[in-house]
Amino acid sequence: MSEPQSHAFYTVCTSTFFPGVVALLNSLRLTGHHEDLVILDVDLRPEQRSRLEGHCRLVHLDTETGINPLLLKGFPEAIGAEDVVVMIDCDIIVTGSLMPVVELAREGRICAYPDADDDRWFPEWEQVFSLAPPLRRETYVNSGFVVFSAKHWPGLLGRWRELSEAIPTNATRAGGARKDTPYWDGDQDALNALLMSEIPPGALHLLPRNEAPTHPRDRVAVTVEDVRGLICTWNGSRTTIVHAAGNPKPWERKRGMAADCYARLLGRALFGDDVLLPASAADVPLVYRPGRVARARATAERLALTLGRRLPRPLWNAAKRATGSRS
Repeated sequence: MSEPQSHAFYTVCTSTFFPGVVALLNSLRLTGHHEDLVILDVDLRPEQRSRLEGHCRLVHLDTETGINPLLLKGFPEAIGAEDVVVMIDCDIIVTGSLMPVVELAREGRICAYPDADDDRWFPEWEQVFSLAPPLRRETYVNSGFVVFSAKHWPGLLGRWRELSEAIPTNATRAGGARKDTPYWDGDQDALNALLMSEIPPGALHLLPRNEAPTHPRDRVAVTVEDVRGLICTWNGSRTTIVHAAGNPKPWERKRGMAADCYARLLGRALFGDDVLLPASAADVPLVYRPGRVARARATAERLALTLGRRLPRPLWNAAKRATGSRS
């Protein structure tokens, strides 16, 4: 009889994020992570659901119609998650072993990477979230990758879910709110408010920022050392994840592509000959599909978007025509 898993991966997915969750699943398996990937299915289409079944655990919850899916990240509490919870966004590609982080969580640490806006903070959080202890000012973390033990912190998931699901969608970025308002970052604001109040000082373990490029300007600076091996370095460090935060997502771009590490790895994570769940050509724009035409298009786009207007205008215009770019 096999031993029960000591951790599992949890993510929230909509139909528009299907290419991202396939890339996440495949990257987990390619980097040696064979534990369950549990997906909160918000509105996956039947054919998307059927392709994922057998490879992931799909769960459904009764949720408010039109709610911002990012406000549902505390869902593992509703399905009785135990031991180590690895919350991971489905616009992330895993590029290295996450086991050292899981081990820290087993010891009782709450692990997360600093956000690109690591000084975000609002004194209003204490009132709007009805927090118990006084609010401290600490490093603001990114909620796209958070790892902790539900045994050590049995109330964290429930409180994160409670605070997140109480946020009106129209008060978040998805609802058009301003960035300088306390609910703009939704679940991420709720998590940080908890970490800076109801979670004791010192419980949070800040992971090295260079392991997890998130901001678009950082992803462009990452060096992809080996596409097939999903090996990237940034500022001299090997990355463990690359996170396509921001909008539009790479797979949503009809014209042009981001000249960054996530875009470089996406086609490999979707169509590699060794992936668990190959994507369909119809899932993503041409530049991410296999074949000579796609590779030539991708090379042209990276050249145009990397060099930009440093090219002489005639060459820049020719590059734009070749890539379909309107910028």
